[in-house]
Parts: sequence; structure tokens; C-alpha cells
Amino acid sequence: MKLKIDHPGAGNVTRKAVQARLASIMRCKDEQIIVMNLACQFGGGVTNGYALVYNDLNDLKKFSLNHFLVRNKIVEATKKKARKTIKTDKNKRNKYLGLAKDKGPKKKNN
Repeated sequence: MKLKIDHPGAGNVTRKAVQARLASIMRCKDEQIIVMNLACQFGGGVTNGYALVYNDLNDLKKFSLNHFLVRNKIVEATKKKARKTIKTDKNKRNKYLGLAKDKGPKKKNN
């Protein structure tokens, strides 16, 4: 749903505040709502944004995008190796291409 929030004389509104207010209006839990794209207009006083309301937490996890889940702390972010580390490991493995496999570094399955 589209949101237009009037807050004259106040600073920017937070996602958590909008999420809590929508939860009280919609009579659901805070975890079932994802608020995104909050943008305050120049001069203040008005904020536009979007909100997605789900039936339950399982539907939210099933249909919502992963970066929204991570941003709202519903799931943990996966830890990945740095891009530079992946490339240097690949190049080290290529040095041992024709040699016996036990001499070179082992490839790890992530």
C-alpha cells in the first residue's frame, strides 16, 4: 500500500514508528509489516513510502525478498568470502593444475 505521512514540525519518521502505527491500525503484529522507500519531501512535513502487510510470518518469509528480511532482522545475513579472497584462492588452485592433488590447497565447498 502507498503511504503519505504528514508530520509538520517534526523530524523524519522512522521505519519502526511507521511499522508500529500500521500494526495498530491493521490489528496485526509488527513483524508482519515491511515498510520501504520512505522519502521525506524537501522542506519536511510530508513523507511518502510503501508498506507490505502479510497474513503471518510464514507468508512473509515465503513471498518477500531476502534483502527485506535481512533489513528487518527476520533472518540472518549469510557470510560470504570477499571477492578478492575468492579470486586469489582460484589462482592458487590453478598453479597446481597438473600436479598431484594432495600438494595444492583444497577447494572448499561453500
